[in-house]
Amino acid sequence: MGLQTIVRQAQAKLDAEIDIILADCRQQEVALYCRRGCANCCRLAVHATWPEAVALAAVLDDRQLSALQIHVVRLRQQTDAADGMLDYLRQHRNTLDGCPFLAADGACGVYTVRPLSCRALHSTRPGDWCGIDLSALPVIDKELYLKSLDPQWVDIPTHFLSRPRIAAQQLEETLLSAMRDQYGFSIEGNLALLAWLAGAKGLSKHLAHGRTAVESVLEPLRLSSWLLRVVGS
Repeated sequence: MGLQTIVRQAQAKLDAEIDIILADCRQQEVALYCRRGCANCCRLAVHATWPEAVALAAVLDDRQLSALQIHVVRLRQQTDAADGMLDYLRQHRNTLDGCPFLAADGACGVYTVRPLSCRALHSTRPGDWCGIDLSALPVIDKELYLKSLDPQWVDIPTHFLSRPRIAAQQLEETLLSAMRDQYGFSIEGNLALLAWLAGAKGLSKHLAHGRTAVESVLEPLRLSSWLLRVVGS
């Protein structure tokens, strides 16, 4: 079975599981606030597997490809200047212009092929909270926020549902395992960077030649492990 078929199956499976979870939320009167065009979460660093990035790169139009090129240049500059991973995540949210695949109205421009990690993100607080830097909150406000979270439903200290995230991570591992079965190694990392490597850099054509061939393309780029991980022989 091809990797892209496995990607589509994983996306469909997660969507079905999330439908069940959201039904549980409605039954238990757990409020959810995600809406079309509510894009604060689209400023977060998005993790993806290589097969997902390939599926996404295949549908990008010229405007999205141009936005992706600009975004990756800024992403690499920001990462090089970051003082540790937490600073990288903070700067990604605060200094980049959001996901390069957003449409003009703030909606996802690649919604049908968005990665598992995006599908799994469901907010139990209004969208403004998705753009807040918790480390910058006054102590009393942060304490009140944390006390308001229900560990039965969310990933403390975030206000996002935990069950979709767990399901997505399990399916991501399925995709990575399928890639290792086919090529002997797997690739995961920042979604935008992976989509750029799949498209502009044409990394896919090197996969069949093994990890050494792939790393010969990646090495000159000097990419941080925060952005890219290659695992396996």
